Amino acid sequence: LDLRGKINSARLLFKKLKIKKQDKIIILGNSSIEWVAVYFACILSNVVAVPLDVLTDKTLLQKICSQVKAKASFQGISMNIHSGTKTIYLEDLYETFKKFEAGHIPIENALPEDILEIQYTSGTTGYPKGVILTHKNVYAAVNAATDALGLRIHLKILNILPLSHVFAQ
Repeated sequence: LDLRGKINSARLLFKKLKIKKQDKIIILGNSSIEWVAVYFACILSNVVAVPLDVLTDKTLLQKICSQVKAKASFQGISMNIHSGTKTIYLEDLYETFKKFEAGHIPIENALPEDILEIQYTSGTTGYPKGVILTHKNVYAAVNAATDALGLRIHLKILNILPLSHVFAQ
């Protein structure tokens, strides 16, 4: 499957798991095409992504799981967070996706104030807190970056940050 197919399959998986508009899912894994597919599936389905750094300690992971009340956890096999929700392993997504018939799910319209993701950060000090980013927040940041940097559509970028980091996204 190409990226578009993987995103569509992830959206079909959301539907099968009864994950709907503004439900929350945790994404916890190393940067991969599957990570990207799940993240973009969230955006197109208006599902709230909760991307977490792979180095987040287990105690904090449990606290975040209970705070966000995620419907599912998409994670790397080595993460093993036991979120109390349905766990889907990123490494197994390709096999999971092969089970789905091709189908079309309409893009879920998002309001500017709808939550796009919850980013956990401690800033420079303190215990990490969930920062809510709306579609409007992200749209404004992307527009400001493209205006300031003069980004072109065919620009190639090497990203060394983990995808859980908002700048990498």
